[in-house]
Order: sequence, then structure tokens, then C-alpha cells
Amino acid sequence: MSRELPEGAPRVDLHTHSHFSDGEHSPRHVADLAREAGLFACALTDHDCLDGLLEFREAAEGFEPLTGVEISARQDHHDVHVLGYLLDPLHEGLRGHLEALAETRRTRTSAMLGRLREHGIDLDEAEVARDAGPGTIGRPHLAHALVARGDASTVSEAFRKFLRPGTPGYVPKTGPTPAEAIDWIHRAGGVAVLAHPGLLKRRRWIREMADAGLDGLEVWHPKHGKEQSRWFVELARALDLVPTGGSDYHGKRIGDARVGQEPVPQETVERLRERRPRP
Repeated sequence: MSRELPEGAPRVDLHTHSHFSDGEHSPRHVADLAREAGLFACALTDHDCLDGLLEFREAAEGFEPLTGVEISARQDHHDVHVLGYLLDPLHEGLRGHLEALAETRRTRTSAMLGRLREHGIDLDEAEVARDAGPGTIGRPHLAHALVARGDASTVSEAFRKFLRPGTPGYVPKTGPTPAEAIDWIHRAGGVAVLAHPGLLKRRRWIREMADAGLDGLEVWHPKHGKEQSRWFVELARALDLVPTGGSDYHGKRIGDARVGQEPVPQETVERLRERRPRP
């Protein structure tokens, strides 16, 4: 854990994934890891999916489970991920939008499988679906299948050779704009936070999203260096955004992050609650 929080200070993890999106484990297992890490609170934030939240909440013991989601938005043909917290998981409008995104994922996956076949790589869709578990198949699951076949030695190599723009299996992605994703979250009673801003193609987008109603900025993330995190803390202060963070845990097979590893203070949750839309 970072030295930025005193030893033993209550901390939270606001970014984890289960097998309902591209994580390796069940929501129950993620909840067990949160308890073992001694967290004050933890959010399950599956990509474009709310299906694991009930299991996560029921399995939570010794910490506060937070409702979350990570919406896949698009800006100028690039990914922008918007985290939603403290929202109503039964909100019909949000669920409708997420189901439409899931259908788009299914269509895109079929198209990617078709393109790979055109290049002599015949992946069994049923086998890929079994690896995906209850979640919608996406590029990470195709990458694991390519590694299992021996077409790539690692998931990163599979993406680099087959699943990124300009490679044989890539199919362009569609999705809402960041402003639309923020609006969906607000309409469901939640708060919107930009995920891992260090991965953005254009930092000016952060200010544009702040103008569109963004509530927070994920400053502590495994792919942010210490200096980068400090810079984002200052930017969050300048834009009146709540600084947040999380491990972005997917499981050992996908990465080496640990639940609860980032120095996110307990007070973050209350600050987010203060930003919730008023009825």
C-alpha cells in the first residue's frame, strides 16, 4: 500500500470487476477479497453491466458494498470509461441503455470472430463463451482464447497482434459520448467519475467532461505513477471534482493488481454521496 495514507487508516476500493464483465472471479469472491483486505467500502464496477451487484451485496461482510458500473463511452473514436456510483441498479432507463450496449458487444464479437476466420484463425464461439462465464463476450475473452490456441504468448500480445486498430481481428467500437454516459448515471441517481484518466488520448477531454457534469476523477490507479496521481489530485481540486481511485481488479490471469492496493481514503465515499443529484 502507498505511503500516502497512514498505516492502518481506513481505505476504500472503488474499481473492481467480476466475471459478469471481464473479471476472472465471481462477485462473491471479489467481496471476500475486499473483506480480507480490511476495506471500509468497496464498489463492484463491471463494464456496462449491473448483474453482479446483488450477489456482491449479499456476500459483503465487514465492509460497505457500493453500487457501481463502468460505462464504455467513445470520444473521437477513442475509449473513455465513466464510472457510476451510488446509483439505482433497478433504474429502467439505465438498464435499457446497458442492455443496448451489451447487444452491441455481442454483434461486435461475432464480427471480430468472422474477421479472424478470414485470416485463418477459427475460434470456437461456444468455447470463448464458456471462458466468459455469465458475462458478455468481449475482446479480453478473445485474447485468452488466442493465447490458449498458441496464436499469442500473452494477452497483451494477443491484443497487439489481433485485436487493436489496424490488426486482423479488430472491428470499430460504438458507444455513448462521455456526456451521455454522465447523464445516464445522473438520471439513475448516481455520481459519475472518469476512470483512469492517465490512459486518455486527450487531457482536454477532462475539462469538457467536468463542464458536462462529471463528479469525480480517478486519480489513484495501478497504471498511474505517483507524480501522475499528484498531478490529477491538483486537477481534481481545480475542477471541483472528487478525487477517487481503485485497483481496477480483474484477477491474476488478467493483471497483478490487488483489491485495496490503492491509497483511497474512507472520506471519498462521503464526498461522493454529497455530489448525488437531488430529487
